[in-house]
Amino acid sequence: MHRRLLGKLKLPALTKRKARPAWPEEPLDLGTDANAGFFPAQLGTVLHSSYTVVRKLGFGQHSSVWMANDSRAQCGVAIKILTAHATLMQGSVACELPILRLVAKAQGHSDTETHLIKFKDTFNVQSCHGEHLCLVTEVLGSSFKAFCVHLEAKFPFPSQRRSHISFSLLRGTCMLLVLSIQAVPDIKFDNMLAVIDDIESFLSHQAKSSPPQIETLDVSAFPVPPVISQPLSTARDLSDNCSIPIFKLTDFGTSAFVDGYHSDIIQPVALRAPEVVIGCGWDKKADIWSVGCLVFEMLTGNWLFNPRPVGSWSADA
Repeated sequence: MHRRLLGKLKLPALTKRKARPAWPEEPLDLGTDANAGFFPAQLGTVLHSSYTVVRKLGFGQHSSVWMANDSRAQCGVAIKILTAHATLMQGSVACELPILRLVAKAQGHSDTETHLIKFKDTFNVQSCHGEHLCLVTEVLGSSFKAFCVHLEAKFPFPSQRRSHISFSLLRGTCMLLVLSIQAVPDIKFDNMLAVIDDIESFLSHQAKSSPPQIETLDVSAFPVPPVISQPLSTARDLSDNCSIPIFKLTDFGTSAFVDGYHSDIIQPVALRAPEVVIGCGWDKKADIWSVGCLVFEMLTGNWLFNPRPVGSWSADA
């Protein structure tokens, strides 16, 4: 009986649904409910009536970074556009704008500008995801991490360069601590960017030799064409140049004031201070721990502590 009934039932035809391709860059379709909400900038986009986007430098978990031409100052700038979610978090668990303003104020009275990124302007823009905080800074080159990768076969690199770059890292960290800023989560090689000599000539050459790229995709799958990240590559020039490169500390997205909000878990695993690991609270001394780990790696080319997972340990180990 049941077999006869089943034989008469007409089952719906199964159709294969074409899978939507993954975003090649930051997920522009995710909103603030997914802790995202990236601004869909495009080449040629004019921001704040003065900044014309000409290149995408990269993106991270909470922002994307773009190079733009400043029509007022007639120079190139970098614009960090925070996600809508990260913008909402400003003032509660993040305070990047107040930190940059304080650093900029201090740069007028000391050599802070030599070791910390130069902040220029700020404004807000709107998108379908909400409001986005934009932070305008000077344009810098390759990260110290990229510099090290290029020199991998030559480690350890010349002692004069080691001592000079270590000094810059220490001075930058010291200046932040003097300003009551704890930048410990942001002190890492990825956030040490190189100063470019004759920046305008360099940018002009980059525009010709490495033009910006747009990913060609089906517009029905992606209503906004993703722009491909193209960081300014200066690692080869820095390593081949006889002069000593200058690196600045940048990106204070997870930094905090001494008396402000502090996350319990901070620092990359390889740089994590013991007090953070065991969860007994931390203070500005954790910044010094990070610097010590970085200087050791800078001098030897090796991690002070291997962050890769190993087998479990017992209390008797």
